[in-house]
Amino acid sequence: MALLTLPIQVKLIRNATDPRKSKNTEPGANTSAPAVFPPAADATPRALMTVAALADIPEEDIWLAKQKSKRTRRAYKLDVQHFMRTLNIHSYDELRQVDHRAVIAWERIMREIDGAAPSTVRRRLAALSSLFKHLVPPRPCGKEPVSEVERPAINREEGTTLAFSKGQARKLLDTPADDSIEGLRDRAILSGGLQVGLRRAEIAGLKAGDLHQNRGFDSLRVVRKGGRHEALAINPQTAQRIARTLRSRGTGRYRRADVPSPSPQPQEPAGTARHESGRHRPSGEEVREEDRAR
Repeated sequence: MALLTLPIQVKLIRNATDPRKSKNTEPGANTSAPAVFPPAADATPRALMTVAALADIPEEDIWLAKQKSKRTRRAYKLDVQHFMRTLNIHSYDELRQVDHRAVIAWERIMREIDGAAPSTVRRRLAALSSLFKHLVPPRPCGKEPVSEVERPAINREEGTTLAFSKGQARKLLDTPADDSIEGLRDRAILSGGLQVGLRRAEIAGLKAGDLHQNRGFDSLRVVRKGGRHEALAINPQTAQRIARTLRSRGTGRYRRADVPSPSPQPQEPAGTARHESGRHRPSGEEVREEDRAR
């Protein structure tokens, strides 16, 4: 199960075809970057060598390497390895002979024996389906086997994460001390999660220049899931906490956007769930105003 070997093979190919890394380079030879159109006699062997080497890479590794996200590649790799391990599949040749019977057996083992959650079963089936869709042309049977397997139903209308009450949210937001750099940082992180609804990876990826004002909105430039770049209007208290953290670190105040960009859409308060009636519980900023009123 030598999945994700493509980057290593490509690196070896580059080293083998790069004259600057070749052991046979003559002394005094020009090792600068090649011309845009190198001599045909010199380019043809290298091109053939690279293409031939790439042609030997298994399609399974090509499929995994083409996924844009590192996290997606890791998750897909683990899911396919789980499938191969469960059914005692030890080679790519055996994997390519899989039909719908093997996938149905795997789904039943996960659901009835392993007790996997429906969302886990669906995710693993989706990963395997993605692989077989890529393999359909070279597969002998010419049909993607996962499409014939019914996936477990999940509730997309209601999340499984329990919500904080107003008091719990306020207590959590104000737990870190505000008289230290670490405390200010933690208060900004909590506000980004509770009052903006950012994922952990999105918070971890923020930079000092991401906080700015865009057409009157306090905003953050965020790299969303899948690599999408967005400008989000954020809670004013979140902007204050981030700005205070930046000042404590000597990175200055946030600046206005240098170039016009689409006006960001104000985000609904995060960190609090919907009531059954469909209304949102008050956000952290509303809690703060309520505390002032008291």
